Amino acid sequence: EHYHRYLWSSYFAEGNVCDVACGMGYGSEILLKNNRISTYLGIDIDQASIDFAEKTYKSEHTAFKIGDCTHLDIASETFDTVISLETLEHLEQPELAIKEFKRVLKEDGILICSFPHPHYEKLCTDVYGPNPFHKSILSEEEIITLLQTHFKLCYLFYSEMIIASIISPDENRSNDLKMSKDINSNLGSIYRDWE
Repeated sequence: EHYHRYLWSSYFAEGNVCDVACGMGYGSEILLKNNRISTYLGIDIDQASIDFAEKTYKSEHTAFKIGDCTHLDIASETFDTVISLETLEHLEQPELAIKEFKRVLKEDGILICSFPHPHYEKLCTDVYGPNPFHKSILSEEEIITLLQTHFKLCYLFYSEMIIASIISPDENRSNDLKMSKDINSNLGSIYRDWE
């Protein structure tokens, strides 16, 4: 689920990027395919994840470190882009993280974050039971208010995972369907080649 979020984020990220709650660091590889990104710093609270990230994804343009998203050990106005995917719901006080993200961003910096919609959270709870790791589920109004407290421009986007099925009359016709040759192929985009 996070792959397509990183891919989407890579269209907007630029300069020095800080990925807060980076997990095992695979997002660095996706983001650094964007040549507008100069450096990548991944921060996570879990030592095992950071160890894995350093072993697997460290390069001349990447670095990883332990950190708490509500108290980042980073100088103010350091980053052009801060990315934090599916993080806020894990915090009892998500406003502390947003405040920190704003602090470490340059004045014209970009924050890209994602969080589960309350309807999705309810669906998951109905199917799997309550998620003990989710401390805050913010409504659209709450997240907009929180973001507008710190940022002049705020845009909300919605993502959803869709499972597709292709029905083809025979094996010879299946060659008409091809994965698209652009970046959307990573999202499962297909097209019909009629030529």
